[in-house]
Amino acid sequence: MSIPALLNTDKPKVRLASRKAVEEYFIRCAAAGGNDRWIDEANRYRKLTTKTYEADESSASVHHAALIEYISASAPTHLIDGWSYLGRTTDAILRGDLNAAIHFAYYAELRAAMSLLACEGIGVFNRKHPIIDKSGTSTSPIKRTQLWDRGSKRYKKQPASTHGTVWPLLHHWGSLKRAENLIEGLIAPAGYTLRQWLDALSIPSSMRAISKKWLRTWGTDLTRLTDDHDSRNMSSYRPSELRLAPAPSAPSAIEFVADLWKLFEPATGGRFPQLEKELLKRIVRASGKPITADALENNLGMPPATAANWQRYLTNPDEPKPLTLSDKNSDVDQTDCSFQVASRAALLLFLATGSTRKHLIDAGYSSDNLEFFWRRLCEVRFGGPANILPDEPIDLWDDIEATISEAEAWSAAASPNASLGEWRKRQPAIMNQIVSLELAAVWGLVA
Repeated sequence: MSIPALLNTDKPKVRLASRKAVEEYFIRCAAAGGNDRWIDEANRYRKLTTKTYEADESSASVHHAALIEYISASAPTHLIDGWSYLGRTTDAILRGDLNAAIHFAYYAELRAAMSLLACEGIGVFNRKHPIIDKSGTSTSPIKRTQLWDRGSKRYKKQPASTHGTVWPLLHHWGSLKRAENLIEGLIAPAGYTLRQWLDALSIPSSMRAISKKWLRTWGTDLTRLTDDHDSRNMSSYRPSELRLAPAPSAPSAIEFVADLWKLFEPATGGRFPQLEKELLKRIVRASGKPITADALENNLGMPPATAANWQRYLTNPDEPKPLTLSDKNSDVDQTDCSFQVASRAALLLFLATGSTRKHLIDAGYSSDNLEFFWRRLCEVRFGGPANILPDEPIDLWDDIEATISEAEAWSAAASPNASLGEWRKRQPAIMNQIVSLELAAVWGLVA
């Protein structure tokens, strides 16, 4: 597979990109109070973004302040769109429309990467991709990437398309110390950092290696489906009726979607503790190290009963279906492919959500600052009208949990080969609610 890479001359732009400038944008927004939008309506790049920027860049008339505002504001907005695409993915899976599911899941993964990069001060546009420089007041573009040519056995430069540039940017950023530091700070099972857990259990794993592996695995479709144009085009542009993958049974699809929801059960502070625990367990199991309750008592100060519970959990081989599937790569005409791409998109969205939330919290955002976003979204996509929504969006989990339980109860009583059509006929209201994964964006940014 030929994977595009950044030019060596562009790598310092990524290394020195200003995350601080993005944070300062949100500090100004929070200080203004009473926010009702992510960006000023008069911003030059709010509409016709790429066309306006390319024209300005060609004429050396870039409005850097407006462009920095746009890149900053695109972090939460790409994220929200990414979760919406993932919601449409689950809707397509539960209708047996697997080609549409792959299409939506790929774009959920793409938007997650774009949000994560925007948090770092890196814009992903069309053919020119602006990066906020170290000063935080100006930008410079990436215009070319390079692709390995098998015939000449050397790299050749090529125009920096969106799909061909997002992975080189994400891959290089993921190799940097700044990515390691960010990811380590986003995951803290039971309030302990990953480094504290690994040290307590005498696991010598490098956090840099872990973060690089996660980004490489969870973003794999940005390389695989970009390089393999035929595969991506088959899902997005070619008639699906000519090569239908076998539809999943209703119990199989329900299990996958239910497990996905459970990974994103929210907690206060915008955390997803079940997913954080599962990611820790993956690291621990991959190490092959014996896990004892004594080590947790002595090194983390856990009470004996708590340490024993964690020891049992960390040595339990059971794993939610999305995590298992995230490591696998089936052809696009196989039933599990849509599940696999959806799983990876959800995990990359998890990182992008944590990164975006960090900006908002560090800038002093309160739930009141974000009410304009979450009430509108929930009214339209989940539980409207707005005046009956709870004061705290985390309370919506109770409705989702009840919905999942009803779907699982039907599945347990149904034939293992029951069709999705049969299930939807029996539980149409459940089908309508169980695909509202936009709620994860709300919980991650607001709760």
